[in-house]
Amino acid sequence: MKIGGDLIAEAARAPDAAALVEAVVGLAGKLGMTTLADAIESAPQCDWLRSHGCTEAQGYFFGPPVPAHSIEEALALDAARQAA
Repeated sequence: MKIGGDLIAEAARAPDAAALVEAVVGLAGKLGMTTLADAIESAPQCDWLRSHGCTEAQGYFFGPPVPAHSIEEALALDAARQAA
């Protein structure tokens, strides 16, 4: 279940938004689903989400978006290094 970046950003400022994020994470957990928080921009956001049971996150806090071919090249290079 994906939680949009606008809601994530609002959760830091508004108790209602924070409660909604907590409810989504809780519902996903009860359904055996993972939760993906989008647009994470800071360590405090990441820590808060983790402490409330969010299982996945993405955003500039972790790194900028990259083209798929760059990821494929990096994985191939890593595999070659491990094989050597």
